Amino acid sequence: MELSSRLKAETRQAHTMAENASFIRGFLRGTMNPASYVQMLSGFYFLYQTLEQELLKHADNPYLKPIFHWELFRTDALRKDLEFFNQSWDSMAEPSSAMQAYTGRIRHLSEVAPYLLSAHSYVRYLGDLSGGQILKKIASNSLKLQDGFGTAFYEFQEIDDVAEFKTLYRSGLDALPLSEEQREEVIQEAIHAFHLNIDFFNEIEGNAVRSLYQILIHQFSAA
Repeated sequence: MELSSRLKAETRQAHTMAENASFIRGFLRGTMNPASYVQMLSGFYFLYQTLEQELLKHADNPYLKPIFHWELFRTDALRKDLEFFNQSWDSMAEPSSAMQAYTGRIRHLSEVAPYLLSAHSYVRYLGDLSGGQILKKIASNSLKLQDGFGTAFYEFQEIDDVAEFKTLYRSGLDALPLSEEQREEVIQEAIHAFHLNIDFFNEIEGNAVRSLYQILIHQFSAA
């Protein structure tokens, strides 16, 4: 079985777990609050900045070159979104604990096993391509955003045909010159990547719950 097919099949359970994280369920229901959305964007900024820096280091590596596409890069789009919500965001933002673990993993792999970056590229970019337009619409509606403002992350301006590009990307995955052992490592790393995303989503949800608790305590104390 081709690597792209194995990745889809063998990460399905972890993928479903990520989709069922409370934060994501709230996002899909349109009940996400602006603070949580900005926290997500901020975390993703550090994630994609790290991933893309490391991918650039290995752009000519034969184990990554078939899936290297600058059109997928999200760092600039995330910066644009964050500036829309707060012009001075970069002077205040820093990666959360979950995101420090996530980006630390990516940097480590870049040093010791660059081919495993393909797993993180697969999990994030194919997910962005697959659900981007739906999530953009949900975010725009639930947060009452004007079209194109605060949702650049979901827009792939340099890709004309998303379905065709996804096929191209999967073909690149299948062309990676990996041994069977390395293919298995990539699959396991992709599963791990989904769990790193789950940790980040749970962290956002936990922060939202704590904020609500603090508001309730303040209101109770003032009563």
